Amino acid sequence: MRRTFAMLPQRKPPSSPRPKALGYLNRDRIPVGVAPESVGCTSRAWAEEQGYLWGGTYLAASDDAQAVAALTRAAAQPDVEVIVVPNSGHLPAGQHVIIAGDRHTRVIAVR
Repeated sequence: MRRTFAMLPQRKPPSSPRPKALGYLNRDRIPVGVAPESVGCTSRAWAEEQGYLWGGTYLAASDDAQAVAALTRAAAQPDVEVIVVPNSGHLPAGQHVIIAGDRHTRVIAVR
C-alpha cells in the first residue's frame, strides 16, 4: 500500500507577539548628579508593565536634532508602537507624536 503525503503550506515565522517601546531622555532635563539610568528605568518599568518589549533608550543633549532624527528612523519600524519619556520635560522636540512616513508613533510621559 502506497501512502501519499501532502506538504502543508509554509507560514511566515511569527513576528514578535509584543509591540516594542523605545525610551527617550533629554540630558539637559536630568538633575546634576543623577545618573541617566536611574531616570530612564521608570520608563522601562512602565513599558514592560504595559506588555511592551523594551527596545532601548535614546539619550540626547538638549533637543539634539540628530538624536530626534535617529529616534524618528527607529519609530518607523513596524514593531515600534510607543516612545516612552519619564515626564513631559523630556518630549523629543516637544512632540507628543513622532511622524515617520505614514506612521504616527505616540510619545507617552509616564509621570
